[in-house]
Amino acid sequence: MPSASRKKNKGKDRKAKKAEAERVANYNTWRGWASGRIMRATIEHVKCSHGLVTIIPDLSHPVSSFITEYFLRNNIRDTLQTNESVWNNVDYWKLARDILIRITTTHLLDNEFVTAVTQTHI
Repeated sequence: MPSASRKKNKGKDRKAKKAEAERVANYNTWRGWASGRIMRATIEHVKCSHGLVTIIPDLSHPVSSFITEYFLRNNIRDTLQTNESVWNNVDYWKLARDILIRITTTHLLDNEFVTAVTQTHI
C-alpha cells in the first residue's frame, strides 16, 4: 500500500501538470490573438498584423509570463505585483504594451466580438 506522502506527491504532480497545461493553452490563445488570428470551430475569422511589427516571445520570457498570468487571473494588480521585472524594464514594458494593443485590435476587428459588445451595452 502506497504511503500517504507518496500519494500526496502524486497529487501535487497531477495538479502541477494540469496547471502547466492550462498555462500553455492560455499562452497559445493570446499568442494567436496577438498574431492577428481568432479561431472559431477551427475556422480563422481574423487575420491581420495591424501594421505592428512585434516579436511574440516564447513562454519562458518575462513578458509572456506576465500576459499569460494576467489572462489566467484576470487581475492586473496581482499580476503587476508578481511580475515586477516587466515594469522595471522599459523594453519589457513596451513589448507588453504592444502585444496588448495587438490583442485588443484583433478583437475590435472581429465582427462577432463587436456585435456582442454592442448588444450588451445598448
